[in-house]
Amino acid sequence: MTAEKYLPQLADEGLTTEKINTLMTQREALDVAIDAQAKGISDRDLAAEGRVEALNKLYQLLTKYAGTGQDIFYETNEAKYNDYIIYDTPSGLPETPPTDLV
Repeated sequence: MTAEKYLPQLADEGLTTEKINTLMTQREALDVAIDAQAKGISDRDLAAEGRVEALNKLYQLLTKYAGTGQDIFYETNEAKYNDYIIYDTPSGLPETPPTDLV
């Protein structure tokens, strides 16, 4: 390492082998901490993406079954038809459709 190479010239400035070893240990600890933080961020992003995908699938099933329920009771029972309305809008659809589906 460069610090050890120039230790004799830098000894007058207060550089010692102990200081070099401490610095190397701290550098390694920082490198491990940076890697752990990056892995944590990556794991968090993957988990969030997994939750979004699962909820999108759940939403698709919900809208499918609500549509089926509405089809069944369309002309026979208005109260039961209304039980299958997901959104309280005149069309039964969201006011602004979702744009960011995964």
